[in-house]
Amino acid sequence: MLLVSNILGEQYLASQEQNLMSIYRTSKPHYPILFILSPGVDPTSKLQRLIKDLNESEDMLEMLSLGRGQAVRIEEILRSSMLRGKWVFLQNCHLGHSWLHNLQKIIYNMQNEQLHPDFRLWLSSMPDPLIPGPVVQQSIKVSMEQPQGVKANLHQAFVSGVIQNSMYNDEDAGEDFRKLVFNLCLFNAVILERKKYGSLGWNIPYEFTNSDLEVCIQVLHQLMTEYVSIPWKALLHLAGEVMYGGRVTDKWDQRNLSSILSKFFNSDAIKPDHKFTSTEPYHQSDDLSIEESLSYISSLPNLDTPELFGMHQNADKTYHEHTGKQMIEFLTSFNPSYDSSTSPKNNDNIVIDFLVNVQKSLPSHIDGPAFMDHHAEILHGSLQGSERPPSVLVEKGYVQSKSTEVKQCTPMENVIRHEIRAFNNLLSIIHQTGHTLALCLQGDEIMSSNTEAMYQSILDNKLPEPWKIASYNTNKPLAHWVENLQSRIQFMKYWVELTVEGSAAYHLFSTQYSELIGDEEVKEPVAFMDLIKMSSAYQKTVPFNAERLPRSFWLAALFFPQGLLTATLQRHSRKHGIPIDTLSFAHTLFPPPSTAEEDDRIAAESAGFTPAMWGYPGPDVSVDGVMLHGLYLDGGRWDGHHITEALPGKQLLPLPGLLFTPTQQKKELKKSMYECPIYRTSARCGALNSAGHSDNFVTAVHLPTDQPPEHWITRGLAILCQTDD
Repeated sequence: MLLVSNILGEQYLASQEQNLMSIYRTSKPHYPILFILSPGVDPTSKLQRLIKDLNESEDMLEMLSLGRGQAVRIEEILRSSMLRGKWVFLQNCHLGHSWLHNLQKIIYNMQNEQLHPDFRLWLSSMPDPLIPGPVVQQSIKVSMEQPQGVKANLHQAFVSGVIQNSMYNDEDAGEDFRKLVFNLCLFNAVILERKKYGSLGWNIPYEFTNSDLEVCIQVLHQLMTEYVSIPWKALLHLAGEVMYGGRVTDKWDQRNLSSILSKFFNSDAIKPDHKFTSTEPYHQSDDLSIEESLSYISSLPNLDTPELFGMHQNADKTYHEHTGKQMIEFLTSFNPSYDSSTSPKNNDNIVIDFLVNVQKSLPSHIDGPAFMDHHAEILHGSLQGSERPPSVLVEKGYVQSKSTEVKQCTPMENVIRHEIRAFNNLLSIIHQTGHTLALCLQGDEIMSSNTEAMYQSILDNKLPEPWKIASYNTNKPLAHWVENLQSRIQFMKYWVELTVEGSAAYHLFSTQYSELIGDEEVKEPVAFMDLIKMSSAYQKTVPFNAERLPRSFWLAALFFPQGLLTATLQRHSRKHGIPIDTLSFAHTLFPPPSTAEEDDRIAAESAGFTPAMWGYPGPDVSVDGVMLHGLYLDGGRWDGHHITEALPGKQLLPLPGLLFTPTQQKKELKKSMYECPIYRTSARCGALNSAGHSDNFVTAVHLPTDQPPEHWITRGLAILCQTDD
């Protein structure tokens, strides 16, 4: 934008409002007018205002949305309107692919028919390759795009007809009505422009439209005329929960929307010269007319800074990086595939080398409790002829004196069983599909559409679809994803080693197996016993608690991290006899590591220690709680006492150990605490579950803050389980 402004001039940065009146004047009844839409744009209200400007009745316009069973009705209305001189508006043509060829014939026949001079056919559609070419070629094309920037959005709100002169100048609405209208328009511009910051702005990019603003202004006018004093509560509820909030489906986005709205709808925001930012000229002005407001808007800067949106300066850096990444991906999509004549490696060799590396670096499966149970069943069958089980098992409490049943699984054992089952399913799919693709490249099998798509994904460094479906949530490119999967498997093996050595099944087959089964069959369990060996340095770094669980859990390593937290509550509930539905978590965030501890961590990582192996220094964890590590704070920093502003240029910073302790005390969110959501990936969005949460959402923790919680809500502060690298 700076390049365009400096070389061509700022007039090329200003968004141009489409003048439908001039488009109508130059159009003819034989040629349709096609609105090419972008997300969040709806030309319906502009068409309705055009009819009012022409002093025509509302019956002049027939609006029809393409859908099943509408074909016959649409054709009847078109034939009638051609003769009577009415307008027909066919909305969302991209949704009616099956009928578009009929539309093509109708438009072709319009060229040779006698039509009423007032007849017009209006069409709207998103860009879609299935729309017939002749329909586009014979239409007057009008591009409808969302204005870019707060200034452009404010200008559109005042010139598009959303604000009616009669309503704006109504003295019965009170002297503060115009100020609130301006604040509402500024709020509308802010929430529209926050989308450019991606998941920092909104978890889900909502398509707010001018209709939302128009209805809000009408409701505002009604309330201001009916009440003597400004009904702030009603305004905040209707605008934040109903008008705009009705489009919001994510709980945390709803919280964000309400926080932003409260910045513009309060008693201070309508005071003269109230400033919405400390540096920019966005302020409340005197009671202005529409013309005076437009003059003020024209003086605003074309470029917006993050402060207006409640964001940190790092958010702008993230936005530009994301925009640059999108541009690079777009440009590389035009790059032709590698050719063996110009590259030392052709595409087939690249893919085969990758598959060979994956086969070598990833195991075929993880041995875990399911494997142990198999050997326990073998041993159980061999004991059936005995009068009593081995005394060592009775003494240790692994089996009863009259039974050979193994004790019931603990909540944590259920977690590890579920996780290993998910990992083994993923590993099985990776090896099976990789083997199939290798056979296809060798010419032993026919390449299907699925294997061809997998082939292209590997070349593009993207996760193949079969792997993506079976995998955990991630935004990592393929190469980094494989490395990350290796670390996760390493963590699971480490957890299995600790859990197995204290379990009944372990002792059942490891202590008595060789005694009851011949030496020739000992080789199978020996393979299981060949678990990952930890170095002496690592044993000193990460002590283990009494339950033989990892001292600190790498939350990102799990397919279903909520299961670990639920198991922690179940363990506490069973131990103390407390109903689980009365329990919640208290959160303790440890101080950041000292310089010496940080140097030790860096040295350990350079020596090969991964998040799967690393535990943060600190006091021993209570057996009732669970310590988590490997988390990142997105949009802020932990200084050891409370969350504070992020360092310049550092959007993501690692968090120290986070302790979850079960408690029966009722959660009360204090003003000095910020409820911070934890997400699996930086995307933050995902499929909504029955509780209204995204499947990307893990849980929320309460973090102390010396700022109002609304400050961090608009910042988009959250905890992430993993980075995108």
